[in-house]
This record gives sequence, structure tokens and C-alpha cells, in this order.
Amino acid sequence: MVDDWPECSCELVVRGPWKSAHRLYNEQAFRYFLEFERQHARRHGRALLLVLMHLKGSSRCQGRVSETAAARIVTGLRECIRDVDFVGWYLNERVVGAVLTDYSSANSDGLKMIRLRLTLALGQRLSPGLDDATHLHMRLLPVVRK
Repeated sequence: MVDDWPECSCELVVRGPWKSAHRLYNEQAFRYFLEFERQHARRHGRALLLVLMHLKGSSRCQGRVSETAAARIVTGLRECIRDVDFVGWYLNERVVGAVLTDYSSANSDGLKMIRLRLTLALGQRLSPGLDDATHLHMRLLPVVRK
């Protein structure tokens, strides 16, 4: 079964302030593991949650997430997710993604609680002086069982 998967230059991002503290996958690795988890969830009748975060409206970063902001986002995410969940670049240097595996609360109250928990953790990490918090855009996308 593993032989059916395309070759991947999957790796952890090794540069930046997060390198020693947290696992952050490159875009290809993140999308590879996301597809793997989608197929796994589908086979086992489970759901997962895709969390996407990017900075918007900041002319200073032109849509790119700085290493400092990315490190703070990853640190905040890591405080809120389990070890089996994973974080990486959904879109390299522009969109940080997290996958919450075996997600069981696809209802709106569950999503509100997760959004609140992430917002609080990230709000504490992002610097008001850099105005990052006002530019952070977060999407929670349940990948429902089929």
C-alpha cells in the first residue's frame, strides 16, 4: 500500500526560530500527510479538521508570514493540539496549516470551542506591536466522514 504513494521530498522545516521547539512540515510533506489522513479517516469512518491561518491586509508582509510570526503561530497551535495532530505549511510561507486527526465535533458548538481556544492561544503569542493579531485570518474546515 505504501508503495502506491508518489515519491515525496517530505521534510521538517529546519530553518527559522521554531526549528528546535516544534515540528513544522514543508508544504509538500504537509499535503502528503493531509491526503494520507483523509484516506485513513475515510476508511475508518472518522473525520478530521483542517485549520488554515494566514496574515492578510498587511502591506508590510505582502501575504507572507514572517519567520517570527510563523514561530508564534506554531507555538500557539502546539499548545492547543495533540501530539498526533500535525502542523506545516499548507502554502509555503503564506498559509500555516494544522490537521486535527480523529476530529469528532463537526457541529457548530465544537467548532466554536476550538476557534476560541486557538484564538486565545494565538492572541497571547502574536505581538500587538507588530499588529499581527489584527491580520490573522483563521479558517476551520471539517473534513467529514463519507
